[in-house]
Amino acid sequence: MIGFFRDLFDTSDFPARWHCGNWTAPHGWLHVVSDVAIWGAYMAIPATLAFFILKRRDIPFLPIFWLFVAFIFSCGTSHLVEAGIFWWPAYRLSGAVKLATAAVSWATVFALIPVLPRALALPGLGAVNNELQQALESAQQSEARLRQVIEAAPNGMIMVDERGTIVLANTAATEIFGYAREELVGQSIELLVPERFQGGHPDHRAAYMQQPEARPMGHGRDLYGRHRDGREVPVEIGLNPLAYDDDQLVLASVVDITERKLSEEMLAGYTGELELRNRDLDQFAYVASHDLRSPLEAIQKLAVWITEDAAEHLPEGSRRHLELIGQRAQRLKNLLDDLLQYSRAGRQGGESGLVDTGDLVAQIVSDLNPPPEFEIAVADGMPVFDTLRTPLRHIFQNLIGNAIKHHERTNGRIEIGYSEEADYYTFSVRDDGPGIDPAYHDRIFGMFETLRPRDEVEGSGMGLAIIKKLAGAYGGDITLESAPGAGSTFRFRWPRRISK
Repeated sequence: MIGFFRDLFDTSDFPARWHCGNWTAPHGWLHVVSDVAIWGAYMAIPATLAFFILKRRDIPFLPIFWLFVAFIFSCGTSHLVEAGIFWWPAYRLSGAVKLATAAVSWATVFALIPVLPRALALPGLGAVNNELQQALESAQQSEARLRQVIEAAPNGMIMVDERGTIVLANTAATEIFGYAREELVGQSIELLVPERFQGGHPDHRAAYMQQPEARPMGHGRDLYGRHRDGREVPVEIGLNPLAYDDDQLVLASVVDITERKLSEEMLAGYTGELELRNRDLDQFAYVASHDLRSPLEAIQKLAVWITEDAAEHLPEGSRRHLELIGQRAQRLKNLLDDLLQYSRAGRQGGESGLVDTGDLVAQIVSDLNPPPEFEIAVADGMPVFDTLRTPLRHIFQNLIGNAIKHHERTNGRIEIGYSEEADYYTFSVRDDGPGIDPAYHDRIFGMFETLRPRDEVEGSGMGLAIIKKLAGAYGGDITLESAPGAGSTFRFRWPRRISK
């Protein structure tokens, strides 16, 4: 094998081509110049192809391209050897180069055959151009639509590239920050960052670009933007990463929350003022309840003492008047207690715990001690749930007590039941008493409202008002179904869960 390659360069057996035949100078140089020119072109073509292949590794049929490089290179080499034979008779080398050229040529042929159907299936240049044109138009339309959507957005929309340069801003953003659009586009986003935050903002931005994701900016922190006049604007910002033309963009949605902040501050002020007034109301109710009870109790005692001391000397009318004084004093004491309870309704519910409403009603009935012939029926399976016992007890006690107190017979009947909803229990207290005219259904829930004279039925007229306030304070309500002679049914909704 070594001898074979050594013999390729052995020229002793052959004369140079200039000495083979009767060559004229023009004829010989025609061959030499032509072969050298062909060799030059053949070297330029594979070099260009190789450069193209190395830059575009995604082209189809890549091995075929490399075979063409080898084929054209070997063809060019054979022409160079042919030109050299005029002086250097390397006929053996010329035959080896031609053999190599033949081998590469047939390799290229055999490689082309299986890919020919796939190559024929490729779209023509015109079709490719059409597809590219359509894709370009579609991309332009999509970009136009995106710009329209961004422009029409009610929030400020600012698009920033990975270098922090503003590439797009809508009208809402210009109104928030006070800049014209052309003053923003091309500027660094730090232009809109308050001076006290500008130092650290590039680091935050770079950290976000490392792991871009859709999320609110500055979660848990108050955010501010910088207006053109230098003042700080409270804002909320949502970040959304976008990939566009191999560039990482971020679309920031900016909401000016100045009015909300002002509303929150006003609400906080109103809340503080309301809490102060509630404390004042509690203090007033406490003072009124305790300081006014003392003289009322003294009046009651004086009326009793006068009756006891001068019983033999007082006429019947005077004794009756003294009894009325005691009754009126007791009514005022009850009214003060009810006013205190109404002022605190819904604000002092006590601790929550497991309440068996069946046992609760049984205790209330026992405490009320209705006439022996009075029948009170409680539905089976009354709910047992975690709730506030004190306000729930007060509502049941008031409704059951009213049904007994306002019944015209001592052998009346009261039915206590319930129904279930998704988030509520609806309890009912039904009686077979005289009923209430629908014209008074709204009135009876007002303060100091009674339908019978207080001398006939003792009461402050506050009971149903307190019940309504209690039910509403915990997310429930109360309704009445009644008609004269048909009894009354009070229904109140009570939440299954109370958020304290």
